[in-house]
Amino acid sequence: MTPAVHPTHSRFSLRTVTGDLIAKLGFQETSKPLHAR
Repeated sequence: MTPAVHPTHSRFSLRTVTGDLIAKLGFQETSKPLHAR
């Protein structure tokens, strides 16, 4: 919770959030056509 003290942790957290967001979007995109079928 302290990016100033832990810059590496902050970067990792940001990367994790971005990865999770991309994964969610990708899952939704993949689930949409699958469900349509």
